[in-house]
Amino acid sequence: MNITILFPLYNEDIKIAKKALDSILRQSFSDFLIYITLDNPDNNELELLVKKYQLKDSRIIFRKNKRNRGLAETLNLMLMNVTTKYVARM
Repeated sequence: MNITILFPLYNEDIKIAKKALDSILRQSFSDFLIYITLDNPDNNELELLVKKYQLKDSRIIFRKNKRNRGLAETLNLMLMNVTTKYVARM
């Protein structure tokens, strides 16, 4: 893989999150990983959505914070797992 896409979620509208994921997955370039971290451990709706996508596409890596950490800390934690040369942010 060449690119890791960091995609943190918190309380986004389910339709918007779905559109964003669909947009990433429809790209003509396919050599990427998507790291999705849910920063709201109580948001079951977003968790279920991501897990459904994860079953369909092995490039999706999902993680859920045990507590809300905020955007900056969540992104920093996500960056610690990146092994690719390039990083993109959704």
